[in-house]
Amino acid sequence: MASGFFVIEGLDGAGKTSVIAEVKKLLLRGGFPASKIVVTAEPTDSAFGHRIRHLLSSKKGIKSNAAEFLELYVLDRRHHLKSVILPALFDGKIVLCDRYKYSTLVYQSLQGIDPEKIARMHAGMLKPDAVFVLDIDEGTALERISSSKRGKTELFEKKVFLKKARKKFLSMEKFFPGEKIIVVDASRPLGEVAQKIFSFLEKSA
Repeated sequence: MASGFFVIEGLDGAGKTSVIAEVKKLLLRGGFPASKIVVTAEPTDSAFGHRIRHLLSSKKGIKSNAAEFLELYVLDRRHHLKSVILPALFDGKIVLCDRYKYSTLVYQSLQGIDPEKIARMHAGMLKPDAVFVLDIDEGTALERISSSKRGKTELFEKKVFLKKARKKFLSMEKFFPGEKIIVVDASRPLGEVAQKIFSFLEKSA
Protein backbone atom coordinates (compact mmCIF):
# COMPACT_ATOMS: atom_id res chain seq x y z
CA MET A 1 0.00 0.00 0.00
CA ALA A 2 1.34 3.42 -0.98
CA SER A 3 1.70 6.37 1.35
CA GLY A 4 -1.04 8.96 1.49
CA PHE A 5 -2.81 11.64 3.49
CA PHE A 6 -6.25 10.67 4.75
CA VAL A 7 -8.55 12.76 6.96
CA ILE A 8 -11.37 11.56 9.21
CA GLU A 9 -14.01 14.23 9.87
CA GLY A 10 -17.40 14.59 11.51
CA LEU A 11 -19.24 15.73 14.60
CA ASP A 12 -17.86 15.10 18.08
CA GLY A 13 -19.31 11.75 19.05
CA ALA A 14 -19.07 10.38 15.50
CA GLY A 15 -16.26 8.07 16.61
CA LYS A 16 -13.31 9.57 14.74
CA THR A 17 -10.65 8.54 17.26
CA SER A 18 -12.00 4.99 17.60
CA VAL A 19 -12.35 4.54 13.85
CA ILE A 20 -8.79 5.73 13.22
CA ALA A 21 -7.49 3.26 15.83
CA GLU A 22 -9.38 0.42 14.11
CA VAL A 23 -8.17 1.43 10.66
CA LYS A 24 -4.60 1.40 11.98
CA LYS A 25 -5.13 -2.15 13.29
CA LEU A 26 -6.39 -3.22 9.86
CA LEU A 27 -3.37 -1.64 8.19
CA LEU A 28 -1.05 -3.52 10.54
CA ARG A 29 -2.85 -6.81 9.91
CA GLY A 30 -2.57 -6.12 6.21
CA GLY A 31 1.20 -5.97 6.50
CA PHE A 32 1.71 -2.21 6.58
CA PRO A 33 4.61 -1.56 9.04
CA ALA A 34 3.87 0.42 12.20
CA SER A 35 6.84 2.67 11.46
CA LYS A 36 5.08 3.84 8.31
CA ILE A 37 1.77 4.81 9.95
CA VAL A 38 1.30 8.26 11.48
CA VAL A 39 -1.85 8.99 13.49
CA THR A 40 -2.29 12.67 14.22
CA ALA A 41 -5.02 15.16 15.11
CA GLU A 42 -6.04 18.79 15.16
CA PRO A 43 -5.84 20.92 17.16
CA THR A 44 -2.24 19.87 17.79
CA ASP A 45 -0.12 20.16 20.92
CA SER A 46 1.43 23.39 19.67
CA ALA A 47 0.97 26.71 21.47
CA PHE A 48 -1.80 27.47 18.96
CA GLY A 49 -3.52 24.18 19.77
CA HIS A 50 -3.38 24.82 23.52
CA ARG A 51 -4.99 28.23 23.02
CA ILE A 52 -7.74 26.63 20.92
CA ARG A 53 -8.51 24.09 23.65
CA HIS A 54 -8.69 26.87 26.21
CA LEU A 55 -11.27 28.71 24.07
CA LEU A 56 -13.26 25.51 23.51
CA SER A 57 -13.61 25.02 27.26
CA SER A 58 -14.74 28.60 27.86
CA LYS A 59 -18.27 29.51 28.86
CA LYS A 60 -18.67 32.25 26.26
CA GLY A 61 -21.41 32.17 23.64
CA ILE A 62 -21.21 30.38 20.29
CA LYS A 63 -20.63 33.61 18.35
CA SER A 64 -17.73 34.73 20.52
CA ASN A 65 -14.07 34.60 19.50
CA ALA A 66 -14.87 33.54 15.92
CA ALA A 67 -12.02 35.49 14.32
CA GLU A 68 -9.58 34.31 16.98
CA PHE A 69 -10.63 30.69 16.50
CA LEU A 70 -10.15 30.96 12.74
CA GLU A 71 -6.73 32.57 13.00
CA LEU A 72 -5.53 30.02 15.55
CA TYR A 73 -6.79 27.04 13.55
CA VAL A 74 -5.07 28.24 10.38
CA LEU A 75 -1.80 28.89 12.23
CA ASP A 76 -2.00 25.53 13.97
CA ARG A 77 -2.71 23.79 10.65
CA ARG A 78 0.28 25.37 8.93
CA HIS A 79 2.47 24.27 11.82
CA HIS A 80 0.97 20.78 11.65
CA LEU A 81 1.66 20.47 7.94
CA LYS A 82 5.23 21.68 8.25
CA SER A 83 6.19 19.71 11.35
CA VAL A 84 4.25 16.44 10.99
CA ILE A 85 2.23 15.78 7.84
CA LEU A 86 4.58 16.82 5.03
CA PRO A 87 7.69 15.19 6.58
CA ALA A 88 5.75 11.94 7.06
CA LEU A 89 4.54 11.90 3.46
CA PHE A 90 8.03 12.71 2.20
CA ASP A 91 9.21 9.68 4.16
CA GLY A 92 6.69 7.41 2.44
CA LYS A 93 4.30 7.11 5.38
CA ILE A 94 0.52 6.95 5.53
CA VAL A 95 -1.03 9.76 7.58
CA LEU A 96 -4.39 9.35 9.33
CA CYS A 97 -5.54 12.74 10.59
CA ASP A 98 -8.41 13.43 12.99
CA ARG A 99 -9.89 16.73 11.70
CA TYR A 100 -8.48 19.19 9.17
CA LYS A 101 -9.70 22.31 7.32
CA TYR A 102 -13.23 20.90 6.93
CA SER A 103 -13.96 21.22 10.66
CA THR A 104 -12.75 24.81 10.60
CA LEU A 105 -15.10 25.64 7.76
CA VAL A 106 -18.04 23.99 9.53
CA TYR A 107 -17.59 25.42 13.00
CA GLN A 108 -16.25 28.87 12.24
CA SER A 109 -18.83 29.50 9.50
CA LEU A 110 -21.50 28.64 12.08
CA GLN A 111 -19.86 31.24 14.31
CA GLY A 112 -20.72 33.76 11.61
CA ILE A 113 -17.66 33.87 9.35
CA ASP A 114 -18.21 33.66 5.57
CA PRO A 115 -17.45 30.04 4.57
CA GLU A 116 -16.00 31.20 1.25
CA LYS A 117 -13.49 33.31 3.18
CA ILE A 118 -12.51 30.28 5.25
CA ALA A 119 -12.06 28.18 2.10
CA ARG A 120 -9.90 30.91 0.53
CA MET A 121 -7.67 31.01 3.61
CA HIS A 122 -6.86 27.34 2.95
CA ALA A 123 -6.10 27.80 -0.74
CA GLY A 124 -2.72 26.26 -1.51
CA MET A 125 -2.68 24.03 1.55
CA LEU A 126 -2.13 20.33 0.99
CA LYS A 127 -5.27 18.48 -0.12
CA PRO A 128 -5.84 15.02 1.39
CA ASP A 129 -5.96 11.98 -0.86
CA ALA A 130 -9.41 11.37 0.65
CA VAL A 131 -11.64 12.76 3.38
CA PHE A 132 -14.04 10.46 5.23
CA VAL A 133 -16.95 12.29 6.86
CA LEU A 134 -18.38 10.11 9.63
CA ASP A 135 -22.07 10.95 9.57
CA ILE A 136 -24.39 10.56 12.55
CA ASP A 137 -27.43 12.54 13.67
CA GLU A 138 -27.05 15.15 16.38
CA GLY A 139 -29.03 13.14 18.94
CA THR A 140 -26.73 10.14 18.64
CA ALA A 141 -23.70 12.44 18.78
CA LEU A 142 -24.86 13.97 22.07
CA GLU A 143 -25.65 10.54 23.56
CA ARG A 144 -22.14 9.37 22.76
CA ILE A 145 -20.58 12.56 24.12
CA SER A 146 -22.53 12.35 27.39
CA SER A 147 -21.68 8.67 27.85
CA SER A 148 -17.97 9.23 27.29
CA LYS A 149 -15.54 9.49 30.19
CA ARG A 150 -14.86 13.14 29.43
CA GLY A 151 -17.76 14.22 31.63
CA LYS A 152 -18.33 17.66 30.15
CA THR A 153 -19.36 19.25 26.88
CA GLU A 154 -17.39 21.88 25.00
CA LEU A 155 -18.49 25.10 23.34
CA PHE A 156 -19.90 23.57 20.15
CA GLU A 157 -21.56 20.49 21.66
CA LYS A 158 -25.20 21.65 21.73
CA LYS A 159 -28.01 19.86 19.89
CA VAL A 160 -29.21 22.73 17.68
CA PHE A 161 -25.64 23.65 16.78
CA LEU A 162 -24.71 20.04 16.02
CA LYS A 163 -27.72 19.72 13.69
CA LYS A 164 -26.46 22.72 11.70
CA ALA A 165 -22.90 21.39 11.79
CA ARG A 166 -24.00 18.04 10.36
CA LYS A 167 -25.70 19.81 7.47
CA LYS A 168 -22.49 21.75 6.77
CA PHE A 169 -20.36 18.60 6.81
CA LEU A 170 -22.71 16.99 4.29
CA SER A 171 -22.37 19.97 1.94
CA MET A 172 -18.56 20.06 2.05
CA GLU A 173 -18.09 19.40 -1.68
CA LYS A 174 -19.67 22.78 -2.37
CA PHE A 175 -16.79 24.54 -0.66
CA PHE A 176 -13.96 22.24 -1.74
CA PRO A 177 -14.94 21.11 -5.26
CA GLY A 178 -12.85 18.41 -6.85
CA GLU A 179 -11.69 16.94 -3.55
CA LYS A 180 -12.35 13.30 -2.69
CA ILE A 181 -14.95 13.58 0.09
CA ILE A 182 -16.66 10.34 1.13
CA VAL A 183 -19.60 10.22 3.56
CA VAL A 184 -19.63 7.13 5.80
CA ASP A 185 -22.61 6.06 7.94
CA ALA A 186 -21.08 6.24 11.42
CA SER A 187 -24.18 4.78 13.08
CA ARG A 188 -23.00 1.37 11.88
CA PRO A 189 -20.82 -0.85 14.13
CA LEU A 190 -17.26 0.39 14.61
CA GLY A 191 -15.66 -2.55 12.80
CA GLU A 192 -17.90 -2.05 9.79
CA VAL A 193 -17.10 1.65 9.55
CA ALA A 194 -13.36 1.02 9.83
CA GLN A 195 -13.50 -1.75 7.23
CA LYS A 196 -15.20 0.55 4.73
CA ILE A 197 -12.39 3.10 5.09
CA PHE A 198 -9.68 0.43 5.01
CA SER A 199 -11.15 -1.04 1.83
CA PHE A 200 -10.88 2.35 0.17
CA LEU A 201 -7.25 2.69 1.27
CA GLU A 202 -6.48 -0.75 -0.18
CA LYS A 203 -8.03 0.19 -3.53
CA SER A 204 -6.15 3.50 -3.64
CA ALA A 205 -2.78 1.78 -3.17
